[in-house]
Amino acid sequence: MAGMAFSVLGQMEVTAHGDPIDIGSRKQRMLLGLLLRSANRPVPSSQLIDALWWDGETPSSSGANLRVYVHNLRRAFEAGKPDERLTSGRHGYLLTVRPGELDSGRFEELVTQGRKAAEEGDPERASSLLGQGLGLWRDAAYAGLTDCPPLAEEAARLEELRLSALHDRLVVDLTLGRHADVITTARGLVAEHPMRERFTEQLMLALYRSGRQAEALEAYQQTRQALVDELGIEPGPELRRVHQAVLRGAPIPVRTEQPAGPAELPADVETFTGRSAEIVRLRAALTAADRRSAAVCAIAGPGGIGKSALAVHVAHQVAGQYDDGQLYIDLNGSTPGVKALEPIEALSRMLRSLGVEGSAVPIGTDEAAARLRTLTQHKRMLFVLDNAADAAQVRPLLPARPGCGVLVTSRKLLTTLDAAVHERLEVLPDGDSHALLRRLLGPDRVDAEPEAAAEVVRRCGRLPLAIRIAAARLTSRPGWEIRTLADRLATEQNRLSELEVDDRAVRTSFMPSYRALDYPTARMFRLTGALDTTDIGVPAAAALAGLPDQQAETLLDQLTDAQLMETRAPGRYGMHDLLRLFARERVNEEETEPEVRQAVERVLHWYLSTARTATQVIAQRQSLSLGPEPMLPGLAIESVDDACAWIDTEARNLPAIVARASCTGPELTVALAAALYAPLDVRGRFREQVVIGQLAVEACDATGDLRYRAAAHANLGGAHNRVGNLEESIYHAEIALAASRKVGDQRGESSQLNLLALSHRLAGRFEEAISLFRQALKLVRRQGNRLIEGIMLTNLGTTYQKADRLGEAFEVHTESLAIAEEVGNATGIAVALGHLADIDRLAGSPADAVKRYRAALDADSAAGTLETPLEAEHWWGLGQAYWDLGEREQARDAQGKCVAILDRLDLISGNERRTIETSDNPEPPESIRRTM
Repeated sequence: MAGMAFSVLGQMEVTAHGDPIDIGSRKQRMLLGLLLRSANRPVPSSQLIDALWWDGETPSSSGANLRVYVHNLRRAFEAGKPDERLTSGRHGYLLTVRPGELDSGRFEELVTQGRKAAEEGDPERASSLLGQGLGLWRDAAYAGLTDCPPLAEEAARLEELRLSALHDRLVVDLTLGRHADVITTARGLVAEHPMRERFTEQLMLALYRSGRQAEALEAYQQTRQALVDELGIEPGPELRRVHQAVLRGAPIPVRTEQPAGPAELPADVETFTGRSAEIVRLRAALTAADRRSAAVCAIAGPGGIGKSALAVHVAHQVAGQYDDGQLYIDLNGSTPGVKALEPIEALSRMLRSLGVEGSAVPIGTDEAAARLRTLTQHKRMLFVLDNAADAAQVRPLLPARPGCGVLVTSRKLLTTLDAAVHERLEVLPDGDSHALLRRLLGPDRVDAEPEAAAEVVRRCGRLPLAIRIAAARLTSRPGWEIRTLADRLATEQNRLSELEVDDRAVRTSFMPSYRALDYPTARMFRLTGALDTTDIGVPAAAALAGLPDQQAETLLDQLTDAQLMETRAPGRYGMHDLLRLFARERVNEEETEPEVRQAVERVLHWYLSTARTATQVIAQRQSLSLGPEPMLPGLAIESVDDACAWIDTEARNLPAIVARASCTGPELTVALAAALYAPLDVRGRFREQVVIGQLAVEACDATGDLRYRAAAHANLGGAHNRVGNLEESIYHAEIALAASRKVGDQRGESSQLNLLALSHRLAGRFEEAISLFRQALKLVRRQGNRLIEGIMLTNLGTTYQKADRLGEAFEVHTESLAIAEEVGNATGIAVALGHLADIDRLAGSPADAVKRYRAALDADSAAGTLETPLEAEHWWGLGQAYWDLGEREQARDAQGKCVAILDRLDLISGNERRTIETSDNPEPPESIRRTM
């Protein structure tokens, strides 16, 4: 569609041939703003999603929602005609904007042309061009959308450019003698920005040259009073110079350049990428007008996270607010092999930068700090204090007056700095990580190997330093494909060595923080490298290190302060993937093999003890007594809620723990797998069950013990049954059944028969399943185990339901309910009530079914099985009963509760969820169908 125009200098507007286009919802307008911000460049989907849902948890449907917004924008643009404005590809979405179509682009071009005309001595043309550019503004840029951090950052950039263009326009108009125009414009700017002394200076000059000396002096007094009231400082030297000249009646030249002050900022990083939200917060803190003291912003994070780059980048953006100059000093607090600067050394350097002769610099810290505060009392200066060791090193270097700003970077959180704004950096989001690699290597090279590029970013753990090193290695080796480096980084043992180039290395960036630790803290860090878990809790860490819980937590907190670990929840500590590899190197180099083995065995036994306790609570029985007795107690678990909470916290770690056990011996591996089966099962963690079951099967072959073989294959068969791999389930169940029969284990035999029957039932072979359940029941009754008998009856009853033998099903479930009540099996009561409710519904009594489902849900609460697949199943059944009654609202509410639980357990796909939410009386999701 030709003739389009995009306007962002105010409320966002789009027109085609002069006619407005309706962009639609606020999210779609925000999306358009993000695409215009990066016009003619692809924006990764992940980056757009992060920005659109920046203020809360990203919904599971975000990808689908984004595609809908894009589709709606395309329809708005096309207006019935094909067009290629908004395209998508493997690198994201790209909005094509042609020259002259975007008002912010035209504004920047006109400002550039106007400044060039001024430099060439043509003020008339300069004023015209600058005026044309400024005339494009209707309101604040991206008005109404700047709660989105990337758009806020872009709006702030454009606003700074607008104010700078206004200043330049006033300069050329003063040169042309257009004093009346300058007075009108400058009065409004002074009222809007009372702290920007340059506008007051220009207003005073225009008034003075118009013979209005008294008004010029009054303008000065108003600005001075505002500065004193708001910031507690006097006007700067240039404004005071104009004031004195007006008092004397002396001629005043037009000032076009700012007097030189220290300008020590390092060059901005040309390829700086991301950190939009952080930049917005830091800029806001450094440019706030209502401060009572100097603005102090402390940026913390581990080595390689990009603290210094962010500080310098932000410093360049706000430097215009600090007319008296910018100081930069590296405090060497994390420089390998270099001693951190003493405060007096740093103060001496800063004072010399401010013009103090070397011989006049005080030799005492307190006196030098006082001299610094005196020299900056009436100045607007920005300090960048890079690589601080701690707050004690920084505190003497801080100015006192609100006209100054400070950016501090440190590996530690400097929480004791008064009134500081703290910004703790995380690794880059996925979209920004890919964008950084793309900028460093060039789009052509990355576009040629998108999968390999994505793998390099992933292996670098989205750590900016690692990505830059990886890009540098590829740049210095133009003959390498990206896949070559990706493959080399895939080997964990060599990854840190691969991430080295010239004088930069990820390992080297970590080492200063590690070397600064005392022995107990360094040992705790090292030992965590012996595990491959995503995080670790205090009790597990205490077992690993052989320490009391309180001492272990103290050490973990010290590691967090040193930015070598992080805590996202109370009592849980994790670390970046590359730091984990670094910890593994340290443990291998600095601990003996017996020390490492003993530490790992302690934590594995802690997990075994905890898992067995959880199984006992959940299943009301001991897990199979295979493997060793735990050498130390585990977590205190007293209820099903406790067990579920532990599983939810540890689920991602458990496959890694069992894998680590397989390196120490098969007995412990199988024992852990057996003890974890029931706790994982009750939380619907079936994928973890499969992984752990496979590890146990591989380990049991090394024992030659049929009991281990039976237990391992039974667990894996049960896990495959849960995820619907029925033939795999039957295969492993038959191996376990044969092993149980050989050792005469009737309990195991009945369990394997039950598992076989379950798989045949799911496969639709109901009569075969009924026969197997009856065989299992006969064995269980011979053992006299009433609890297991009730469970078997439930399984048989469900099979009768599927075979449409409802009368027999009702009898069996009623018997199962009675046994559950007899033995106090709260979960069994909930299960039996749910199945009896199913039968009520299938028999054509939905009102009775509603009552029974409500009773089942109450039983779920009593059993502590809330937020489990069982509760989800009962909500689904209740919804079906309401559909049968024609009560649509209640049906949708009940099944919505089911879907929410499954979503939190990651047991439902996005497509299933959308279908259920938009359908009348929808089909059950796959995870519910497997249990029905």
